[in-house]
Amino acid sequence: MSKVLLIDAGQSGIKCEIWFDDELKEKHRLGPVFTNHPLAPQFLSVISQLAGSSGAFDEIVISSSGVTNPHEVAAATATGLGYKASLKIVHDSVGSLVVHCGLQGVVCAAGTGIVTFSASDSGTARVDGWGHSMGDGGSGFWIGKAGLEAAMKFFDGRGPKTSLLAELEARFGEPSAAYVAVQSDPAWVSVVASFAEVVLSESKSDEVSRKILLAAAAEMATSVITAAKRTSTPPTSGFKVALVGQVFSNETLREEVKSRVREHFPECEFVGLADSLLALRELNNLEEGHPLFSFVGSA
Repeated sequence: MSKVLLIDAGQSGIKCEIWFDDELKEKHRLGPVFTNHPLAPQFLSVISQLAGSSGAFDEIVISSSGVTNPHEVAAATATGLGYKASLKIVHDSVGSLVVHCGLQGVVCAAGTGIVTFSASDSGTARVDGWGHSMGDGGSGFWIGKAGLEAAMKFFDGRGPKTSLLAELEARFGEPSAAYVAVQSDPAWVSVVASFAEVVLSESKSDEVSRKILLAAAAEMATSVITAAKRTSTPPTSGFKVALVGQVFSNETLREEVKSRVREHFPECEFVGLADSLLALRELNNLEEGHPLFSFVGSA
């Protein structure tokens, strides 16, 4: 019997599944993963914690945010594992594609950050996912920051009236001191991103929030369209598209992105989200020369 551990690690949390052969035995929610710290020790901590109930694993597949060199991270993780196992590690853009679309298609994954990844017979393309300092357009952080800025512009008299100011005050206190409260929080990136929920909720009745939602949708759609074009996907192709992550739980935003993408690719198929990580095991079967092969760190 083969014991398999599948991990989907993000900045909002870590999803884990333990399989015995093809039978799901356990699901766990841990996390989050901190991409500004070494990843291998964090993965080893998760593996050790879960091995307590299941023993050593024969096969481990990890899809994670923050993986810039999957081969190095896989080697470091294998070194600390203490036993021999088949280990595969990929960036979460690749993992999300495989889980929700299979080995071809386009995935846009939006949580605290955002990344879009496309794969076809012609190759692969990654768009954005460059972090809150220089990218992540349309992400939870991007929306939350835009909402906080809009609230403070209204407070100053630089911008239009918005209900976001009252929401900011309710969360962070007196507006003139709110920036200190946010910046002094060790988890300030997550704190800013959490304000996206407020912006998306207020967009039903607040014009400023609605404009932020539409701007986020434009960023996301542009990333999907760009990724598809970079992998030479023809406009008439019925390729699969998955919109993944907490930000897409807002129906208005999700449908706006779909509408904008369909203007360029009317035949694309927006797929439902997979309810398990089992498809990650497909990464074990890639042959050298496959467009995704070089993205998989093995040990």
